[in-house]
Amino acid sequence: MANFFSKKNGFSIYALSALLLLMGACSSNSDSASSPITTGPSTIAYVANEGNSTVSFCSISASDGTLSSCVDSGNTGIAFDTPVGIALNSAATFAYVPNVSGSSVSICPINANHTFGACVDSGNSITSAIGITLNAANTFAYVSSGTVGAVSQCPVHPNGTWGTCVDSGAGAVFNGAEGVVINPAGTFAYIVSNAGNSVSFCAINPATGVFSACTDSGNTGLAFMNPEFMTINAAGTIAYVANHGNNEVYACPININGSFGACVDSGNTGTAFDAPKDVRIDSSGAFAYVSNNNNNTLEVCPINPDGSFGACAATGSGFNGPWGIALK
Repeated sequence: MANFFSKKNGFSIYALSALLLLMGACSSNSDSASSPITTGPSTIAYVANEGNSTVSFCSISASDGTLSSCVDSGNTGIAFDTPVGIALNSAATFAYVPNVSGSSVSICPINANHTFGACVDSGNSITSAIGITLNAANTFAYVSSGTVGAVSQCPVHPNGTWGTCVDSGAGAVFNGAEGVVINPAGTFAYIVSNAGNSVSFCAINPATGVFSACTDSGNTGLAFMNPEFMTINAAGTIAYVANHGNNEVYACPININGSFGACVDSGNTGTAFDAPKDVRIDSSGAFAYVSNNNNNTLEVCPINPDGSFGACAATGSGFNGPWGIALK
C-alpha cells in the first residue's frame, strides 16, 4: 500500500485520516442511514441473502466484532424477491430492502428484539433495484437500478412509508449502477458502476436532494474490477470498494473536492475474499464487514489506525448468497 502511505510535509494521508476519525468517533460510518447513528460499537448486523431471498440478523461481539446467533429476520409480510441491498433509518425502526428480481423495495418495521414485522411494498416499481441509502435526515431514499443505469430519489415519510420515486437528477448515465452511498457531510453521492468498472460522484442539492454534476471519481490507482457496493469511513476520508471481479476490497483516499486519489488494496492478510459484494464499517470504526457471495460467508476485518485492514476472518453462519449488509 505504498502509494496510500506516501508522506508529504512530514505526515501521511492515513495519519490525517486517523486524526479525523478520532475527532468524529461519536458519529456513525457513512452511507448516511444505511447504518443508524450510535455512540458505541454496532450490536446487530443485518444481511440480505440473494440466494434464498431472506434477510438474516446476527449479534455482534463488542470485544472482537465477531458475529453470532445468526437467524432469519422473521418477515411475516410480503416475501423478499432476490434481496441484495439493505439500509436502516437512523432510529433503526425500519429496514429498506431492494428486491432485484421483483424490481421493488420492501419496507420492514424492526421490532425491539431486532426481528422484522410484516414487510410491505414501498409502492414503487424500480427496475432491477439493487443498492440503497438514505440521507441523514431520513427524508430521501436513493435506489440504484442496475439494468437502467440510474438512481431513483424516493421521499420518505415520517411513518417510514414512501412517496413517489423520481429520477435523482443524474439520468441513466451509470453503466450497471449498483452501490450508492452518501458521504458523512451529505454533499456528495457515490455510485458504483459494475459493468463500467468505475465509481462516479455527484453533488447533492442540500434543499432538494437532487444530484448534479456527476463525474468519474478520478481513481488513479488500482483499476476497479466489477465493483459492487462501497462504504465511507466516518471522517469522510477513505472509501472502501468491494471488487467482485478480483476478490479484493480497495481503499481509496477521498480528496476535499470529493474525488478519489489512488485506490490501493485494503491490505487483508487473513482469509481471502471470495466474490465480495459489500463492505461496511461498524459505528466504532474498529471493524469492517465484507460479504462473500460465492462461498456464503461474511468476514470481519480489524481496521488499523492507518485505515488498512488487518487479518480478516470468517464470522457468523447460515448465509446464502450474502450481499448487502446494514449495521445498528
